[in-house]
Amino acid sequence: MLRELAEDVFAQGPYAGGICLPCIGNTVLRRLYEERLLPEPCAVCGVQRAGLSVQQIVRAVRGEIRDWFEPHVDLYPGYDGLSLAAVVGRVIGCEHAPFCETVAGQLHEPGAGEDALFHPEQRYQQRRLPFESEQHEDDYLLGEWEAVVHALRHEQRFYNDRAERFFASLFDEALQAKVRTVLPSWHRPAAILELGTGVRMFRARCCDDDAKLARVLAQPERELGAAPRARANSNRMNPAGVPLFYGAGAVHTSVAEVRPSIGDRVAVGTFQPERALKLFDFRGLDQRIDPQAFEFFRGRADERLRRRHLLKHLHRLISLPARPGGEGYLVTQVMIEYLRYRHEERFDGVAFRSVQDGAGVNYVIFSEDEPDSPSASSGREPRFPLRLVGAPAVHEVQALAYRLDPPLPRSDSGPD
Repeated sequence: MLRELAEDVFAQGPYAGGICLPCIGNTVLRRLYEERLLPEPCAVCGVQRAGLSVQQIVRAVRGEIRDWFEPHVDLYPGYDGLSLAAVVGRVIGCEHAPFCETVAGQLHEPGAGEDALFHPEQRYQQRRLPFESEQHEDDYLLGEWEAVVHALRHEQRFYNDRAERFFASLFDEALQAKVRTVLPSWHRPAAILELGTGVRMFRARCCDDDAKLARVLAQPERELGAAPRARANSNRMNPAGVPLFYGAGAVHTSVAEVRPSIGDRVAVGTFQPERALKLFDFRGLDQRIDPQAFEFFRGRADERLRRRHLLKHLHRLISLPARPGGEGYLVTQVMIEYLRYRHEERFDGVAFRSVQDGAGVNYVIFSEDEPDSPSASSGREPRFPLRLVGAPAVHEVQALAYRLDPPLPRSDSGPD
């Protein structure tokens, strides 16, 4: 697709101004260029260098606009949609209104009907998936997730190409998502969290007898660190025998995660990173993704739209409690294994909302050992980029809190 677009972009036509490559925010569109010097200075910055003419931009964006935008429907009072110039700016990544207006003028079709996409008076919105309701949308999109679940459980658990393609497209789309910062023109990745060496993580352990408490206090790094391979149980992010470090962002969150009873004593260790860590932050997918930071020219619109909508549900899906049967965490385990070993961008772990403490955050930190490293084959325990800080604190649980959903509706078909 990119090769065909590049050939179309560089079709010959009369020159009517242009934009240099550094003034084009879309990185994919910038890569389509040939080293062609603009005949005149850039209409945006005034510097004469390699770039694209207005006609080339028009040919490049026309198809993207057809794929990604539709005529505005007046669903929200006070919002009348986007102008064509604003749409052009989003597609190419340029906030220079005069240049975008020039491109929009070339795209307009004055003789077209009022409903035509490029009618001069048309207003726009980003295209929506054709669902009849939110429930219809949820059922359709979650069906893709359930199809991967079924394939991993009942068809091909190992070397599953379908699951790998699914996770690859999902993470690629997630890593393109941006949110606004305090500066209006600056964006940051929504799903990337960087932790410095001053960040504290907490890991708790219930001590239901004096002997266990004594062991924890005597060897806190061993007893509160990641479980050794022989004792690493199947968990939300790891299969049995593959240790990961599970920690929390606050003491009360770490205590809630071990689900103590009233009167239990809980030892809590404090850990800090030994180096800067980069985590995939599933909480970022709950934020409002800035549509102006969306990058176009990256593949089929319908598939990417589905992935964008599914990302809204992903954090909830990975936080669901496991179902009985022993394989409830299979999909999240495979997903994390893909992120850890197969995805081209490397991460040191993940962050996600605590299931037990809805306001808290949990961290899962990967070991620094690769699967084929000497420590993996020699039986040595994996090493994690964390250090224990100080002595553990011991807390006694005084009370528990519960949060309930509203009562379920009563059924009229119950017993008499």
